[in-house]
Amino acid sequence: KNIAFWSSCLIVSLILIAVYLYIYYKNTGDFFYRIRVIQEGHYTSPYSYYDKDINQFIGRLTYEPLLMLIATGMITLVLFSVIPLLVIPFIKIKLPESYYYWAYLSIYMLLFFLYGSSNLKAYNPLPLFGRMFLPVIPVMAMASAFFLYYSLGRINSYIGGFLFLLIGIFAWLASMNMFIVYLLLAVLFFVKGSLGIKMSSIITFITLFFILNLYGINRLRKSKHSGFYEQFVFEHYLNSRSGLNLVITDLQLVEGNVFYNNFIRHKNYKFVEFQNGSHEDFRNYNKVYYLYNQQNFENLDGTGINIPATSVFYNCKKILFNKGGVCLCEAK
Repeated sequence: KNIAFWSSCLIVSLILIAVYLYIYYKNTGDFFYRIRVIQEGHYTSPYSYYDKDINQFIGRLTYEPLLMLIATGMITLVLFSVIPLLVIPFIKIKLPESYYYWAYLSIYMLLFFLYGSSNLKAYNPLPLFGRMFLPVIPVMAMASAFFLYYSLGRINSYIGGFLFLLIGIFAWLASMNMFIVYLLLAVLFFVKGSLGIKMSSIITFITLFFILNLYGINRLRKSKHSGFYEQFVFEHYLNSRSGLNLVITDLQLVEGNVFYNNFIRHKNYKFVEFQNGSHEDFRNYNKVYYLYNQQNFENLDGTGINIPATSVFYNCKKILFNKGGVCLCEAK
């Protein structure tokens, strides 16, 4: 079937891959430079599973993917693209071949990204950051669109009740950011299915569109926290040229503080994570600071990364700066 289409896809793909590899060869002398960087980079990454114990592997391969999908909202796409394959035989909804193509592709890509290895020498699954699963979203969105278009008008009390309970569980497990979205989704299916209230397809789609975009619209709003103040702190407070100073902060700033110093390493400052700050001897430093950026921790929501509470400032002697969710205090 469609031999011309698939032949064109194959030829274009091979051309694009060849161009992609040649660009790396032209600039680095290695066709597979990009692959080699990914391969070797995992040995030093704090988010790598290469050197983790069995307990962390068990969580990563069992319940943590589900929590990530719920925390990011991608579970709604799984619900409308993959779950229907399990219930279609019982509800007798006729769906086009296009749905099954995108649905099975969704399953393949989801399993590939969740459980595939990014390392060729050892099994090393991807860390559960939502952005790393972006390629799966358009595929699941296509399957979801086909399913909803052909099935929304046939949601009966049984299906409505099932969706209400299932999405209610998502709401219970979700963070506050996604709780409202899941709660409204549950109410929609309860009203449409369980209560038997008739809603036109147009009204249902408009309502569904509004609910599913709530989180995205909220994220588009200007955040009350701004990384700009980090730049201000580094320029006006963390610019001493004398002695050795200690800055206790989050991992993002431990790894990326050079960004605020024209990509030059701070010779007079040592940066350590919050959880490691207690191991440092303050007597070895001229000044000791705590630097806290609430925005960094908000962006880590749903990743499973340990987020310390603001109680890390318990031994803060003097607050030097506190604005826009960025706080710098002096501990010595």
